[in-house]
Amino acid sequence: MIFRTEIKIPPSDLRISYKDKIFCIGSCFAENIFDKFKYLGFDVEKSSFGIAFNPLVISNQLNILLDRSKYKSSNYIFSKENIFLSWMHHSKIYSTDKELLLSILNTGIEENKHYLKNANLLIITLGSSFYYLHNDLKFPVANCHKVNAQNFTRMETDIDTIYEAYSDLILAFRNVNPNLKILFTVSPVRYLKDGFIENSRSKSKLIVAIEKLQKEFSSVYYFPSYEILIDDLRGYRFVKEDLVHPNDLAIDYIWNMFNDFYFDQITVNTIVELKKIKLLQAHISIHPESNESKVMIEKIRILEEAFTKKYPEVKL
Repeated sequence: MIFRTEIKIPPSDLRISYKDKIFCIGSCFAENIFDKFKYLGFDVEKSSFGIAFNPLVISNQLNILLDRSKYKSSNYIFSKENIFLSWMHHSKIYSTDKELLLSILNTGIEENKHYLKNANLLIITLGSSFYYLHNDLKFPVANCHKVNAQNFTRMETDIDTIYEAYSDLILAFRNVNPNLKILFTVSPVRYLKDGFIENSRSKSKLIVAIEKLQKEFSSVYYFPSYEILIDDLRGYRFVKEDLVHPNDLAIDYIWNMFNDFYFDQITVNTIVELKKIKLLQAHISIHPESNESKVMIEKIRILEEAFTKKYPEVKL
């Protein structure tokens, strides 16, 4: 008997290996993906803007990294309760000193610019078609930072606007990085504060817009992380206590499907060897001064050296 439906992902010619340079941007799920790649020693970087959900906000951030925007960090810094924040960045990125924050923002942007121009895979995780327009700046903000709601107008991006924004971006990327492939996914997080019906419509717009981009550009791919959680896992035991964010079990399940779908056999075999070392590294000795502990440390060192010599492209 069959007790659940499993997602059958269509074949793809996209292959990911340790030779790739991978850039992740978008919702919190983009950070989940980044963390997995980082742990496994891939050459990967994430957006210095932090978590962002709306496709227009994310496309604006990417335009900044392509030097196609008039954005200046200083124009979007503001103060709130003795700290400084940026309308273009997540709330985790702040400082009590304006000039220090400006330096942090510009350093992050410059590092992202350099990396993205040499990357060959861009992973974009879209979260919601809803966004908040700053009434004075006339600009979609990445985060409202719990500022009074009267300063913003809640709006929704339509399919054609999403398609046009990313079509323009993809063409721009061709000029600076013609080998770049773009992998879209839609965050498995349900934004129920928007409403149940509104969340479904929002996700649908993102998925349809990505489908249009796939039909237009051979360099665009789609991984169904949202569909895996909603249509495959389908249970509340796969989400956190807030009942919307996927828990570690769900993230691992989605990540394993991602592995199966995009990693070649050489990469899979490398990961198997790497995980053995990672398990040894994670072991915490109760008696670090003991001879047994010292033997284990030396064993790990020898394994690390042998692994690095065999796989120099892996960041152990």
